[in-house]
Amino acid sequence: MNHPAQFQPGGPGGPGRPKGSVGGRAQAIALIDSIISENGDELRAALEKEFHKSPVKFWQRFGFPLVPQALVAKVETATTTHRWQSLLDADQDNQRTQDELQALRQEYPGQDSRILGLLADGIPLAALRAQLGRPARLVGTGGG
Repeated sequence: MNHPAQFQPGGPGGPGRPKGSVGGRAQAIALIDSIISENGDELRAALEKEFHKSPVKFWQRFGFPLVPQALVAKVETATTTHRWQSLLDADQDNQRTQDELQALRQEYPGQDSRILGLLADGIPLAALRAQLGRPARLVGTGGG
């Protein structure tokens, strides 16, 4: 049995909030925004003071809550596969990777999107030639 005040499937919803009306949360946010706008320099100085007292506590209190929780969960559950290395070692690794990618581009002209697609699929750089159907050739060993 249907009651006239009960929501009927397929029927229009209620009238909702009147146009132009603002709820309490929106009013509170507007008030905070107004205070921050008027006192931005003081807020900045106070935040910097807190930061210099303890950067880690500052991050935990103010920065971390702003990071989307989905990103936090992804980072926390991701396996770490990189070893610690110096900036010089990282730069050398980066240069080798760039050289290898340049060699692949020369060997497979017009295949940039395919190469990038394989990399995006998680195919290691060392395995790309097998995926592309060519024998492996090492960069920097007299072959290129």
